[in-house]
Amino acid sequence: GHSSGGRRGHGDGEGDDPATSLAGPLLNRLMCGNLTADCLTSSKALLASSWTAVAKGYEEVLVQRFRPWTNDALEKMERYLGDHTHLIQSPNQDEISALVLCCGPGQELLPIAKMIPNCKVFGTDLASGMVDRAKARIDRECQLRENSKYLSMISVDVGDATDLPAGLQHDVIFSAFGLQQIPHP
Repeated sequence: GHSSGGRRGHGDGEGDDPATSLAGPLLNRLMCGNLTADCLTSSKALLASSWTAVAKGYEEVLVQRFRPWTNDALEKMERYLGDHTHLIQSPNQDEISALVLCCGPGQELLPIAKMIPNCKVFGTDLASGMVDRAKARIDRECQLRENSKYLSMISVDVGDATDLPAGLQHDVIFSAFGLQQIPHP
């Protein structure tokens, strides 16, 4: 049996282990660009459940490891916004909005809220486990008196960065590590 990618031994049931036989057809379709709606939905569900499964370890280990790059991205955004304040501040605008795509456990949410005056920050991630961690982080960080005013300015929800609602408008869009994970951002 040949798979859709023309390769033998992937998902054809001939001596493959269960993981390979399940993953083979999906991987072949992904590699060949032959995605059906069902395949895309399945791969998003797999991606979301995988990131949910590793959310605790990601937050405990990798957030710290990636901190230099996160800080660098935030500093670059702050410099850019400082040089282009006219792009996000207008006299008729009481509130600025920032969308943080693929926010993971939310390490960028509070710094962005602090960086931009009167900013409503919306974090979104495909994985519910990451969203739960981000919400817990914001609750924890905003318990500190100097951060308490930001609690009402930050929200996090499950969302798909590849399928945003039509007409969605934000003044600032940020993603430190998520967009490189998306085939067609």
